[in-house]
Amino acid sequence: MYKGNITNTTVLTADNIIPFNTVWNTNRNTVPVGNGEIELRAAGYYDVAIMATITGVTVSPIAIQLYDGDTPIAETVAETDITATTGIHTVNITDTIHVLPNAVNTFARISVRVAGDATIESANITIEMRK
Repeated sequence: MYKGNITNTTVLTADNIIPFNTVWNTNRNTVPVGNGEIELRAAGYYDVAIMATITGVTVSPIAIQLYDGDTPIAETVAETDITATTGIHTVNITDTIHVLPNAVNTFARISVRVAGDATIESANITIEMRK
């Protein structure tokens, strides 16, 4: 199991990765590789849960989405409408990622990106490989 968080208020522009810090990691299948990216290094199914509290930098919809490398993962987007640049909004994503077996370099490099300019007040990610 991997758990990461961000507890310092961080302003991000559109398409930036939320820079999670590792809280703890109990296996070698989930490896942080810097700037909030996490490699899933073994074939199998991984349950992923993400929660972020956001305030808007501008008035607009703000979303977070799970990515594999530079590719957004379909159905893993959570959006909130920012009606004023004040007030905290919470968004959540839960999904299962399937890393396919491959003879060489079986891994996925996942990250959480923000769509739109936003201030991340706090966020956490939990990844657990299914047995």
